[in-house]
This record gives sequence, C-alpha cells and structure tokens, in this order.
Amino acid sequence: ADGVYLDGRRPESVTFCDARGDAMRRDFTINAMFYDPMEDRVVDLVGGGRDIEAGLIRTVGDPRERFGEDHLRMLRAARLAAALNFSIDRETEDAIRDLAPNIRSVSGERVRDELIRIMDSPNRAEGIRYLDRLNLLGEILPEVAALKGEKQSPTLHPEGDVYEHTLLAMEQLGETDFRTAMSVFLHDIGKPAARLERNAFHGHETCGAEAARDVCRRLKMSSSEMDCICWAITKHLTFKDARRMKESTLRRLLGHECFQVLLELHRADSIASTGDLSNYEFVQAKLEKYADEPILPPPLVRGDDLLALGAEQGPLVGEILKKVTDAQLEGRLA
Repeated sequence: ADGVYLDGRRPESVTFCDARGDAMRRDFTINAMFYDPMEDRVVDLVGGGRDIEAGLIRTVGDPRERFGEDHLRMLRAARLAAALNFSIDRETEDAIRDLAPNIRSVSGERVRDELIRIMDSPNRAEGIRYLDRLNLLGEILPEVAALKGEKQSPTLHPEGDVYEHTLLAMEQLGETDFRTAMSVFLHDIGKPAARLERNAFHGHETCGAEAARDVCRRLKMSSSEMDCICWAITKHLTFKDARRMKESTLRRLLGHECFQVLLELHRADSIASTGDLSNYEFVQAKLEKYADEPILPPPLVRGDDLLALGAEQGPLVGEILKKVTDAQLEGRLA
C-alpha cells in the first residue's frame, strides 16, 4: 500500500499489502487486475473486466484522489482511451477537466514519454482530440491549442482551420517514428505568428521551426530529434519548388539524413489540404532514379586538396568546392 503523496508523483512510503490493497493503489480499473497462475484465473477486485467489456477508462476509486497521487495519470487516461478506442467514465473525465492545470507540475521528460506513446498509436489524432476535450492540450502544448479557429484559405485548405488540418494530416500517417509524427503535429504552429491579411501565412515555416524548438526543449527531447523535427518544419514548403530546382540542389535535399521525415510530412500535409501529390510523386521518381547510386557521392575534391595545391584558406576555397560539387551532382563532372 502507498503512503501519503506529497509531490503529485510518488508516495512517501510503500508497504507490503494483500491483493485488494495492491489493486486499490493502481490508476485505472483495467490496469488493476491480476493473474493467479496457481489457479489459472484472473483476479478482478475493482471491476476491470466489466470496464474492458464496456470499453471504459475508469479510475480505481475516487478519480480526484488518483490524479492527485500522480498528475501524469490524466495524460495516461487520454492515451489509453485513444489507443484502445475506449471512452472515459464521466466522473473520471470531469475530474481531469477540473485538475488539468496540475499537469504543468509534471516534468517535461514524463510528459514527453507519454506523448511518445500517444504518437506511436495509429489513433494518435484521436489521442490529441482527447487531450483537447480534457483541457490538457492547452496546458502542455498551448502552441497547438492556439491553432483552433485559425482560419485558412478555403481554396488551399477546404478542410477547415489550422487545427483541423493538423489532425487530418496526422490521420494520414501509418506506422511511423516519433520524429515524423511530431513534425506533422507541429508543422503549422508558426501560422498564428506569421498571419498576414487574407489568410496568408508567409514565413510560417520559419516561425514554426522556432516555436517547435521551444516545444522540443520544454519536452527535453534529444538534440538529434529536435534538429530533425525543426529542419523538416523549416523545409516543409520546399516541395512546391522541386521541379524548378537545380539537380545539385535537389540531390542535396534528397540526401539529407532527415529527408524521409520531410517526405512523409509533405505527403500527409498534401493529402490533408488539396490532395495534390504531384510533387510528392516527382520526388519519389527522383529517389528511384538514384536507387542504384549514392544520392550524395563522395566528393571529388576536398578542401585539403586545394590547400595542397597552394590555394589560400578562406571563402574562395568553399566557393570552389561548392561549384565542383554542383558539377558532380549535375553529371557535368565525374
């Protein structure tokens, strides 16, 4: 049995107890059942089996007490409901709505880990809808909550405001990694800051990358995850220029270590708006073209080579290397 909870996360003490005492310290009824291998039976002291059959997420005992013990359980309720296609018990839901501000006291790492689990689920968009309905989204990700009601051009975005577009884009994702899911989730969070007249958002990809970096830092993501997510957001409008790019520019883009994240972001973004995948298909064809050779082959000339030939160290060396690499990538030099 648990002692008193003073920090909204862990008890001051834990003591041995019987099965009922153990069950009563759990978060939700569906997580509070036991298997008795000696008698080959399920021990259910809190109605977890009944709630599974009913498709219901319900706390063990008083929901306000359970969420007071560990505030993260509120996020877990949203995750479980979305992942299992369950609904949330009314009393449990009301308690979460009232206690939602308490989630701000939970560390960024713990919020991140729960968000990773939401993003890993095929029902990730429904998970975000649950966070919104439970008043949790605005507490942990106010940048995303601010997208609700942010109008867009009905021609380019007949699906609705930026928030609905974001959820629709997330629904286009199949099994994917956390970086890709978060890139799609955050790709338009710069639109409120970049809004101009007539539903135009020039520069929102730059504003969005800056805002996404703040989110990633707050959630204590790794530098590599943060850099990849922010790069994809910065570049997510690049595909509209793909057909006009020099071959060297396009190959540098295709060869970036996070290009597959960007490619999936563009696909989901396109389907969730106009549905036009012509640029996506053009880039896919380019990838197939280079399937049997390195997209970014080893350089023909390096800086040390130029210095050995007597070139002076400085900007000119970089300019020469770029021109040589451009010619190599465009097939003019081999």
